Amino acid sequence: MRQIFRKRCLIMRPNLHFLESKLFEALPKRERDEYLKIQRNLGIPDGHPFFLDDDFSYDEHLNGFCRYLIVPRRDSPNTWKSYAYTAAEYLDFSDARSIPWLNASSEHLNDYYRIKTLGTTTLKKVEGNTWNHIQIVLVHMYEYALKQKLISELPFSYRISHSRHRGEKNNVSDLLIKFTPKPINFISINQFKHHWRPFLALKEHSQRNIALIELLICSGFRISEALGLTIYTIPDPDSSIYVGRNVVPITVVGKGKKKRTVPIPKRIIRSIQFYMEEDREAAVEKRVKKYGSKMVPTKVFLSESGSPLTKRMVEDIFQEASKATGIKLTPHGCRHIYSTIMLSALIEIVQMRKPSIEGSGADKYEMLIGDPLHTLQKLLGHKSIETVFTYLEFTSESREMVEEALTNWTEMMT
Repeated sequence: MRQIFRKRCLIMRPNLHFLESKLFEALPKRERDEYLKIQRNLGIPDGHPFFLDDDFSYDEHLNGFCRYLIVPRRDSPNTWKSYAYTAAEYLDFSDARSIPWLNASSEHLNDYYRIKTLGTTTLKKVEGNTWNHIQIVLVHMYEYALKQKLISELPFSYRISHSRHRGEKNNVSDLLIKFTPKPINFISINQFKHHWRPFLALKEHSQRNIALIELLICSGFRISEALGLTIYTIPDPDSSIYVGRNVVPITVVGKGKKKRTVPIPKRIIRSIQFYMEEDREAAVEKRVKKYGSKMVPTKVFLSESGSPLTKRMVEDIFQEASKATGIKLTPHGCRHIYSTIMLSALIEIVQMRKPSIEGSGADKYEMLIGDPLHTLQKLLGHKSIETVFTYLEFTSESREMVEEALTNWTEMMT
């Protein structure tokens, strides 16, 4: 049974595994049902990470940490995977030093920090932002160990950190570092309009690629959110309920399975519909011809063969266009375009609606940008407003202000 179970789990790296129930489908029905029943009874969700040694032995403490990860605020297989990969790499480092992870000292963690941030002849160094993600996992690992009384004290300390937003104070580990972020990758609307779009228009699958990229720019969607859209989530821009409006709402599922609704210009929706009626329909026909009518895809953006477009495929499209035009842009860079220009447009509208703002200095600045930044935070689906400071904050603003700002700047793309 152990051998079968191991084969039916997606092995991502030595000793680290992720449970994927779809792999049970290759089993005979009776056996498949047995494994699915075990999974349900144990309450193990798909994507759950676990560690097995080569002899199939089960590390109670490490797998206890994996179970510790499954909480509402981390209710995402992608988050579990990220944590598990980071933990596994740290465990490899500890094994190489012959130091069990539960016996680690602050010096051991400092050595790990130096190796990760300085690099070696065979290991590429990580940037400050990446290290801060790593230290989050390490903090959770040892907080779990302390809670379970596996260790008597933490191998790091906590200190007070002052937030840039309104001087809030937070306790953070002394593993957290300050760093200078890399410059944000984005291009101007004119660069996209005069260089990127003409190049894309001459390439194969131009309808799909232009529709997707313009959606990313005009929505601020993460690439996973855009690729997760189905034909049932695309509204009809000509519906009577949207008469007199320049935008229509689309709901996406973001990080942590959180839903949010974002206004999208009607022109972008019509571009997607045009793609769905022609280029996408051709891909669907190929898929159905090969696999039958039961395999009709529902995702909006498809590959030539009719399978859902993947993140890797989209990255290849961006790399090709970046090289050909000499203007680098990534899928996430489209989110930066949206963030930067939308914030500027929102502030401009606030200025017009509040021509005379009482106060001076920081108070006046806060009154001016406070609401736009909070609005942008909601549109982007960020958990913390600190993230939005990257674009140089949002209590609830009226629908009209958001729609006016979006309409004003996206018209430049036509």
